[in-house]
Amino acid sequence: MIHSKRLKNSHSSISILLFFPLVVILFFSAKPISWADGVLSGHLIVRIGTESDVKGIENDYATSSIDRIPGASVYSLETPAGSDDITFANELMLDSRVQDVEFDQNLELPEIHGYPFHFPVDRTFRPGAYLNQNAYQQVNAGNNMKSWQFPNYSSASIVPSGPIVAILDTGAAFNHSAISSNLLAGWNSFDPGSPPEDTPNSGSSLYTGHGTMIAALITRLAPNSQILPVRILDGDGNGSLMSVLKGVQFAIVQGARVINMSFGTTQYSRILDETLSQARESGILIVAAAGNSGKNQISYPAAYEAAISVASITAKGHKSSFSNYGTKLCVVAPGEHIRSAYWNGGYATWSGTSFAAPFVTAQVALILDSYSTLGAEAVEERIRETAHSLNALNPLYTGQLGNGLIDIQASLSAVYDH
Repeated sequence: MIHSKRLKNSHSSISILLFFPLVVILFFSAKPISWADGVLSGHLIVRIGTESDVKGIENDYATSSIDRIPGASVYSLETPAGSDDITFANELMLDSRVQDVEFDQNLELPEIHGYPFHFPVDRTFRPGAYLNQNAYQQVNAGNNMKSWQFPNYSSASIVPSGPIVAILDTGAAFNHSAISSNLLAGWNSFDPGSPPEDTPNSGSSLYTGHGTMIAALITRLAPNSQILPVRILDGDGNGSLMSVLKGVQFAIVQGARVINMSFGTTQYSRILDETLSQARESGILIVAAAGNSGKNQISYPAAYEAAISVASITAKGHKSSFSNYGTKLCVVAPGEHIRSAYWNGGYATWSGTSFAAPFVTAQVALILDSYSTLGAEAVEERIRETAHSLNALNPLYTGQLGNGLIDIQASLSAVYDH
C-alpha cells in the first residue's frame, strides 16, 4: 500500500524508500499484474477532498473517475495513458488535493489458498444435518433456532423484523427455502448491473454457494434476522478492495447492525481500516474470519481493531489445523464440516474460518434482537465475557485463541458474569 500523506514526513519518506524496490519488481518485471499478484493494475483508489478537486485532478492528469464510493469522497482513478500505476501514485501523493492513495487489491475467500484447500462436499438435497448438527450444541444455541415444517422441509412462515445483517460475500440464492423469507433485496457491488444472486458466473466458479451457506447458518441460528446480501466476490471467490469499500458503504446506508466478512487478505488498507472504524463508531459490528493459513497471523479485515475476529475449532474444541490464530484474536467457533444451504437449492458441507464467523454474526443479531439499545462495545463485551477459554485443550495456543468458544445462550442472559 502507499501510505497516507497525513503521516509524519519522516515516516512517509521511510515508507516510500522501503516500498520502492517492491514496486519496481511489481511494475517492471516481465510477469504481468494479475489477480494472483494481489494488485489490480490500471487504476488507483484515491481519497479526494471535494467534487471540484476531482474534476481538477481529472483535467490535470488526463485521467477519469471510473468508480466511486457515494458519500465517502473515495474514487477509483484510471491510470493515464502512457503512465503506470506507481508513477501516477507518486504524482498524486505530491498533490495537495489528495488525502490518500492506495493500490486496489484482490480480496478472496480464505478457503482458496487455505491449508489444506477447502471445497464444499456432500452436495445433496437432504437438509437433516443442516437442521441439527453438533455445532449448534457446541455454541449453546438453545431453542431460539428457526422452526421448520415437515415433511417438505420448508421454512416456517415468518416475517423477520430483527436487525439487518449484511453479508459481504458471493451473494445469496434467493429461491432457497432456508433463507428466502429472510432476504432483503441487497446489492451487487462486484457487478452493479446484476442482482446479488449466488450463481456461477465465470471460470470454474468452485466457490459459488459460499455466501448462501453463510446466510443459511445465520438464519438458522437467528431466525428474526433480516439478511442483506451484498455480492462483492465472483464465483471463483475473488473481489476487489473497491467492491468491498462500496459494499460496506451500502450496508451502512441500508441500516445494517452487523456485517459478516468471511474473506480476507494479508495486505493492510488504510482506507478500509478507516471505513470500518467509522462503521463501528456508528454502532455497526464487523465480524470477520481470521483466515485459513494456519499461521500466527490474523488476516485483514479481521485484523482491524474495529472487527471481531473469529478462528475455527474442531468438534472437540481443538484449534483447526488450517485456522489462523494470535494474541489479537477475539473468539472461536466451530468451523469444520459445517452443513448449510447450497446455491442450487440443496445443501453442502464446508470447512474454514469462513463458517466459524457466521456463528458469531448470528450471536450478535440475537443479542441486538433482545437488547436493541445496546451499543457495539457492549455487544462485543457480552460475546467476549461469556466465551469459554479453550487454553486447557490447546496448550500450544495458550493466550492465542481469544476469549475462547462463544456461548450464545449465556450472552443472551439478562445478567451475566462481568
